[in-house]
Parts: sequence; structure tokens; C-alpha cells
Amino acid sequence: MKLLNKFSREFFDKYSDKPVKLLPYSSEMQSLADKYIKILSETFKGIDIKIQTIGSVAYKIPTSDVEIALYVKNNNRENVLKILEEEFGKPQQNEKEFVRFEIAGEEFEFDIHIYFGYEGEVSEKLTRFMLNNPRLIDEYKTIKEKFCFSRKEYQLNKNTFLNKVIEAIPDNY
Repeated sequence: MKLLNKFSREFFDKYSDKPVKLLPYSSEMQSLADKYIKILSETFKGIDIKIQTIGSVAYKIPTSDVEIALYVKNNNRENVLKILEEEFGKPQQNEKEFVRFEIAGEEFEFDIHIYFGYEGEVSEKLTRFMLNNPRLIDEYKTIKEKFCFSRKEYQLNKNTFLNKVIEAIPDNY
């Protein structure tokens, strides 16, 4: 599968060398994701949107945050973002095919990722591919634990690993 983009090593220099606090996976993390999935499913009833837990909580491995994804058809972009901004304020990241909201006030760091277009296709296939390949989840867990001593190394090594996985996903997956 074609990669989204390749970050240079210098891209990761923006991250600090401070450690990443990994928390063991817990059912409370999934409960938090489920709470927001339920809220957002009601909020967007009738809109063509898919909502799911992604990342380490979906894989049930140690994590620094809880993430859910909304996969949105591009023609619903403005409407969906307006509703989310009314509920959660301005997004922390707003790009053409990816928008991220950090939700404050929860027990765990919590993000809502909104995907459009090809980036959404890649994210959705990556999650499904990882869930169908437990060996890859084990490798990902090992990388996260090995490099959590530095956010910079953590992000760099996670990105390198995930790019290798994305490249291995068949186009017709």
C-alpha cells in the first residue's frame, strides 16, 4: 500500500527527549473510548461516518493515550468539523485529510482523530491489518516499550515501524 508521507529524521527533532509515560492497557481505557463512540454515534446519526477505537487501545497494549477515529466522507467535512468544534473547541491539528481534537478532563489523555480521503483509508486498513496480525501487535508493543525513554525516539521508531506495516498491506486489503 502506498505510504501517506515519509517524514525526515529532522521532523522528529520537534519532539523532546523526555520519556513517554506508557500506561498498561485497561478496560477503563476501552470504556472511555466506548463512551465517546456512543456520544458521537448519536451526534452524527444519519451522517455517513464510521467510528472506531484505534491505536494501542484497539490492540490492547500499553499506551500513552486513548484514540478513536471518525472516518468521514469528504462531502460531510465542514458539517462534521463544525459540530465537533461546537462541542470540543478548536482542533489541535487541522490538515486536509486529518484533524485531531484533544479532549481535556478525562482520566486518560484522549484524542479524536477525524480522517478524510486516502489518509482515512490507510488508517482503517492499518487498524484492521494489525488486529489480524497479532505478531505485528507484539512487535509494536516491544518498540513502544523499548523507545519510551525519549518522545523523539518513540515517535521516530513507531513511525518507521508503522510505515513498514503500511507498505506490507496489499492494495486490495
